[in-house]
Amino acid sequence: MPDNIDDILRDLIPKDIDSLLDVGCGSRAKALGITDAPTIVGIDVDPRGVEGSRRFGMATELMDMREIGNHYVRNSFDVVLFRDSLEHVSKAESDVVVETAKGIAARMILAFVPVGATGDNPKDEGPHKHKHHWQPAELEALGFEVTVYAGYHRGASPGDAMLGVWRKEA
Repeated sequence: MPDNIDDILRDLIPKDIDSLLDVGCGSRAKALGITDAPTIVGIDVDPRGVEGSRRFGMATELMDMREIGNHYVRNSFDVVLFRDSLEHVSKAESDVVVETAKGIAARMILAFVPVGATGDNPKDEGPHKHKHHWQPAELEALGFEVTVYAGYHRGASPGDAMLGVWRKEA
């Protein structure tokens, strides 16, 4: 098992993409380290995340992921990345967000989420609180191929993580 999800994502993202949308980019602009795409845009609902990623040179927008359909048109980005973000909205909301992202993504969607209650922190509030505990079958039902990484998350709330890959049919 790779120690870093960056290695997994770097291997999965096609080398010839032109654009990537990082939904829930957070403050460390991690997407900049996984692709050389000329256009990388991060969105986050937390102003601290937007400002932090902007300091690393990432183009960012303050936006709730539930609003992506109001801001981006069909096939706007080659890849849409949800990295530790889909668990922060309800299951019903995340289903709508994923279906919207299927239109925005020209090639693929990558969704990296904790399995079950992994990563839950009782101190988290607002946008950082986990509102849904994902199971592999739920991502599969949305059309994703799923790989579970046992024991990936360590620390206060250890457990498994999973990566879902959805590819647009030609």
